[in-house]
Amino acid sequence: LPLFKKEFCSKIYAGFGRPFLESLRAKGELDESFRIDASRLAPFDAGIGDARARRPISKGERIEVASGLLLSTKLFAGTVLGSLLFSWHHLNEKNRANLRILRESGQIMVQYQDQGTDWVGVDNFVSYENLSILPASGQIGLVRRVGETEASNCRLDIAWKLGQKDSVSVTLELIATQDIDTGDVLLLNLPPAGTKEE
Repeated sequence: LPLFKKEFCSKIYAGFGRPFLESLRAKGELDESFRIDASRLAPFDAGIGDARARRPISKGERIEVASGLLLSTKLFAGTVLGSLLFSWHHLNEKNRANLRILRESGQIMVQYQDQGTDWVGVDNFVSYENLSILPASGQIGLVRRVGETEASNCRLDIAWKLGQKDSVSVTLELIATQDIDTGDVLLLNLPPAGTKEE
């Protein structure tokens, strides 16, 4: 179990922690009926739009593994979800190559359905340039993007060996590119999405 936890359990805290909860209690802003197990909250506040390390993380260690839903960039441009997307032009060449492998081997599709398809899912793939990934589980979508700078301390990898036929999702891995201390803000090597919602 310890090996499984080390390899697959998220090492990310995001959102509010015990200090925020304690400040609300001190101000009397919590209703008497409000119950939460404070021991399950982070010992610090991660803040809005930030994700922090839950524990020390070594360079090369997996921080989190999560699913990413494949979407059409054009359908979500200018929406609140647009700020969370990893667009084709944000990805490095290795991740683009992995998506090509998955697509060309029939393992991924961009599903679309509406009345015109009798609500049956069809592959709506247009081009790689119109391909985006929405982090659909975990906290990867909350990691601050800073681009390819010395400030970044983690990278996104798209796993190509874990695909399955006609899947609408990919497996995302967040990997530490340097040693990270408990409470440090995670800084992803992808450029900011460039949206006003970000």
